[in-house]
Amino acid sequence: MPARASTSRASPAAARSGAWSDRLAHSAEADAFTLVAVALYSLALVTVLLPAFVVQDTWLSLVAGREIANTGLPSHETLTIWGRGSEWIDQQWLAHLVLYALMATGGIQLLGSALFSTLIGTYAAALVAARRRPASSRNVLLVAVPGILLVPLSTARAQVFALPLFVAVVWLLSDDNRRPSRRVFAVVPVLALWANVHGSVVLGVALVLAHCLIEASRDVYRRRGARSLARHALLGVASIGTVFASPYAHGLLGYYEALLIDPPFGDLILEWRPPAPSLTNAPFFLAAFGVVWLLGRAGGRVPAFEVAALVITLAAALTAQRNTIWFALAAIVLVPAVLEHLLPATRATNPAVNLATGVAAAVVVAGCLAYTATRPAGAWLGSWSFAGADAVARAAERSDASVMATDRNADFLLWTHPELRGRVALDVRFELYSERQIEQYVDFKAVSGPDWLSAADCCRLLVLDPRDDHDLLAALERGEYATAIYRDEFLAVVERTRS
Repeated sequence: MPARASTSRASPAAARSGAWSDRLAHSAEADAFTLVAVALYSLALVTVLLPAFVVQDTWLSLVAGREIANTGLPSHETLTIWGRGSEWIDQQWLAHLVLYALMATGGIQLLGSALFSTLIGTYAAALVAARRRPASSRNVLLVAVPGILLVPLSTARAQVFALPLFVAVVWLLSDDNRRPSRRVFAVVPVLALWANVHGSVVLGVALVLAHCLIEASRDVYRRRGARSLARHALLGVASIGTVFASPYAHGLLGYYEALLIDPPFGDLILEWRPPAPSLTNAPFFLAAFGVVWLLGRAGGRVPAFEVAALVITLAAALTAQRNTIWFALAAIVLVPAVLEHLLPATRATNPAVNLATGVAAAVVVAGCLAYTATRPAGAWLGSWSFAGADAVARAAERSDASVMATDRNADFLLWTHPELRGRVALDVRFELYSERQIEQYVDFKAVSGPDWLSAADCCRLLVLDPRDDHDLLAALERGEYATAIYRDEFLAVVERTRS
């Protein structure tokens, strides 16, 4: 009897594994340039941003998150002398709570690596959205690499959690602009979440309203039915309502009015000022000029919403430097498709090289994520003086004194030494203070006017940053107003001897 030929069939698990590996290989080849952009961004974060990632807003977020975890949502100020008793609307309460939970669970290493992962994930999502416009991997790279100069401006603060939500909103609206779908209503829960994370939700709502107005006008022009108009009206009304989807809904109108319409502290904080022509701001102005030029060259071939989104985010960036990041992300998502009209995609000439490049870039990204996750605390906190904070606490306890700390160190002191609550003059929540108090603080920092020292009348201890407050320290020493107690590279403590 003849022998039966033996046959072998791959198991379903092996087949699925092979399909996944083939898919990954194809993605690495097709998106090699996109992966290179993500790798470059990851390297920029690790080499440029990591040493300066923790800022004063980081400590504010941690202090606020600790307050929420211990006593619930705050309603009135109890942390500072100047703001005592005033209404405190912690609009970013959810982001603050998450940041505190990360810090309490795994220390600054977990907090830092989680935020780095969020930044890298946001950047990658923006590139994926750009590819879906559609745009070639090459054109995505041409836009994404210059964008690296603008996007890493985000540091360890509540804003980081708003970045992926912004990309999601732009992605959904742009998709709906090209291929209308009920999926666009997913922006409503995204905005509702954003409204409890960061005040920039108003920018997301502005983009939704622009989309609705553009689509509604198109409906009228094309004489579409009332159903389509009602759809856009419902989306617009729902998006406005999300701004108030917060436990602080009753006070948010005044909060946004105070922060968005000529805030009294706008001249005090650099990132709240409009970008001035300078070497530091040159990348932004070059990017703005390039985007406007590209839109002009592309003419009417760019969808109206995408033009509106770029114009709105550019206008926001021109009003305050802190808004530059929104323009950069919008440009990364939308501009590569504009380039397609001017630089059509060419066929890949060497798929093997593309595959090798994509795999190498993916390895770099993974290596950067592993690097941030294994950094010791000192790599994140090297520019903060814990010894100086201890010196402040000892001096305050010894003399039962209040503390005038400049904005860089105030919340750092409150975080490291909770017993100082109610004894620190002010912190970075300038929205809690009157215009007169802010003017006093500006004069104090600048040693300006005959009463420049009056801002510190409530306090015996002064905590300054020697790098930024050298003129103030010199004036105190020259006038023999204070005696030095402690000083290092990042923090100086002086005790007042006379007014």
